[in-house]
Amino acid sequence: MKENKLNLERIAHNYLNPPSFHKIDVKIQLNDLEKIYKYVKGPNILEMGYGDGHWTRKNIECFGKSNIVDASETLSKFVESEYGNKVKYYELTNDN
Repeated sequence: MKENKLNLERIAHNYLNPPSFHKIDVKIQLNDLEKIYKYVKGPNILEMGYGDGHWTRKNIECFGKSNIVDASETLSKFVESEYGNKVKYYELTNDN
């Protein structure tokens, strides 16, 4: 189980520090987000993982808040420092 947690934190680190070639992916993701978002009904949105944060930023822009379920301590700390009380973060643990 500890190996899974370490792998998850490594992935979280990569989300927060993407390689330079990731820029084209971001362009595509943001374009797709704009197409999909017109179908989102808020204001109570539950994100299944923070990921790269595109959905979180869009939810806050449109509804002033978001809710995230994630298992990464790294992302939990980042979300708290970046968004404060605009995001309710539910951190999954082995106890959940």
